[in-house]
Amino acid sequence: MSSTNPDKHRHHPDELLKERAAELKIINEQLQTEITERKRAEEVLRESEASYRELADSIADVFFAMDRDLRYTYWNKASEELTGIQAEDAIGKSLYELFPDISGTKIEGMYKEALRKRRPQSIEQVYQIGGKNIFFELNAYPTKDGLSVFVKDITERKQAEEALRTERDKFEGIISSMADGLDIVSPGYRVHFQSKVLKDRFGDLTGKLCYEGYMARETPCDPCPMEKAIATGSTQSVEMTAADGREYEVTSTPFQDIDGERKVIEIARDITERKQAEEEIKASLKEKEVLLKEIHHRVKNNLQVVSSLLYLQSEHIKDEQSLATIKESQNRVKSMALVHEQLYQSEGLARVDFAEYIQNLATYLLHSYGVDPDAITLKINADDVSLGIDTAVPCGLIINELVSNSLKHAFPAGKARGDRESEIRINLRAHDNKLTLVVSDNGVGLPRDLDFRNTESLGLHLVNTLTRQLEGTIELDRSGGTAFEITFAEP
Repeated sequence: MSSTNPDKHRHHPDELLKERAAELKIINEQLQTEITERKRAEEVLRESEASYRELADSIADVFFAMDRDLRYTYWNKASEELTGIQAEDAIGKSLYELFPDISGTKIEGMYKEALRKRRPQSIEQVYQIGGKNIFFELNAYPTKDGLSVFVKDITERKQAEEALRTERDKFEGIISSMADGLDIVSPGYRVHFQSKVLKDRFGDLTGKLCYEGYMARETPCDPCPMEKAIATGSTQSVEMTAADGREYEVTSTPFQDIDGERKVIEIARDITERKQAEEEIKASLKEKEVLLKEIHHRVKNNLQVVSSLLYLQSEHIKDEQSLATIKESQNRVKSMALVHEQLYQSEGLARVDFAEYIQNLATYLLHSYGVDPDAITLKINADDVSLGIDTAVPCGLIINELVSNSLKHAFPAGKARGDRESEIRINLRAHDNKLTLVVSDNGVGLPRDLDFRNTESLGLHLVNTLTRQLEGTIELDRSGGTAFEITFAEP
């Protein structure tokens, strides 16, 4: 049998040492590499933390971090400035150590809520610092290790909001004190704002279609003042009956809001009582109109009765001079009756179309004196003038007297038959707030020694008296016949 040497397969001790040394070298190199990488990582981490701290310290708002036990792990400079607590005194301390009164407050609840729900939480808090109320907004953001908290000073924003709220309250107070309703409507007919008056009458229509709420309609109104206001860029008004059965005058004014959207401010004025009053006034005026017509009609009829009585009286008078006097009186009565007849027939009942009146009166006088229209030409040139009864009656009487004088005296019988062209002219001109009436003829003229202002002639005496009644002036032109010019203020 052959025997096996057990040391044949064993390594020599030196070889083992060499192998172990090589292994240790490799392990050492690996360790050195790991140490270098760890140091590099630590350096990067330090640089990152330094950058992070530098960034955090540069933030104007308060910023700090806490772990899950609500112990502070970071505290920036703004936190130091606000609280007066330095970072080295804060880091590692718990929330309750720095702020013993925090338990049970909204802030503690907010922190715990953020940790529990793993969602950001936010609250607003007010503190009195330096005798002033400072408003803060606290925002807690959950992190892997705890919470990051930002505290922002929102005092200016709150003051601005308060100022805005005050102004809005003033505005709403002013609007609420208005008897008229006010709202703001968009081009889509949506109501954005309503005053108390409109809310009380139609309910809160904010966000609803205006025509449905105010008018109980399924389609927009026609005409729609809002549409026209936006289309034209100008204020529009319309009267309409609303769903409450009352009458409103709606004025729509377009404007552009801060978002650049075109909207319309509508002011609704309740005019129900005014419309009712207008209807009552119209009815009353109609009654008065009927009454005035009846009065003018009766006055005209009474004057006709007087004229008829004068005519009946003339049937029993043989004296030519007396008959002429009666006829003149008839003509005067007729001139006044014509005024009332025209007032009765006019729409206004207050003023007479005097150009038409002159034509009617002159035609009547020609017929009354039995003048052949071919023998004497009547020319009338009158501006478009309307006169009240107080002016029309004296003017009519003046024209009656002067035309009657021309018909009786200006054209002796031989000349009136047509051996010369005989004319009577009546002109009425309006100028400079005055009226000028000229009655003229191309007849034989008045005697040179006749003073028309002082005469026993009843007709000329009436003309002077009536001119004074009109507060006017009268002039006589004897060239080319006779022309009386009367000027008085236009009533």
